[in-house]
Amino acid sequence: MAEEKNERVSQGSANMNSCCEALRKQICEIEKQNQSLKQKIRTAKKTITRLRLERSFLFDKLERVESLSTQEEVPFSDVCQDSFKTHSLEKGREVEKNGRLPSHSKKAPNFKARRDPKGPRRPLSAFSWFCQQRFADLANNLSTQEVNNALRTSWKDLDSSEKEKFFQLYEQDKKRFDKEMLDCEEQ
Repeated sequence: MAEEKNERVSQGSANMNSCCEALRKQICEIEKQNQSLKQKIRTAKKTITRLRLERSFLFDKLERVESLSTQEEVPFSDVCQDSFKTHSLEKGREVEKNGRLPSHSKKAPNFKARRDPKGPRRPLSAFSWFCQQRFADLANNLSTQEVNNALRTSWKDLDSSEKEKFFQLYEQDKKRFDKEMLDCEEQ
């Protein structure tokens, strides 16, 4: 009898241990979900703060534009920039040199190379030369999308010997571009 009680106790404790483990796993899962929800709430609060700032900025800008007399010739971009700076300073926020609020995001900056407006235009591709020559024929009574589709399919259907003429135009344009780039760099 004593042995049976010991077996029951050991079985009961084994069941208790398995139940405890299952509960611990559920608690861990709930805690992970809780953490992700907390992060979503933080993100939502930041978004709400940003949207409130934008809304108040837009209202200030609207008031400023409405208050301007029609006789004053002030560029709209100047009005926007000035009202943004004054609004941000009133709210106790610093404004960077470019007139924007400092960003606190960890995104990498986008360093897209901008084309020099005084520099030469890039060479047209062979397909672009093809489109320039054929566009006038197709554009008369077709929509833009239909013209683009027709140009694309006719380019695909061209033989390589017919395409060669457009590749030669590209090579000539590339030589022109390289020459103009050298001239531009010398200046």
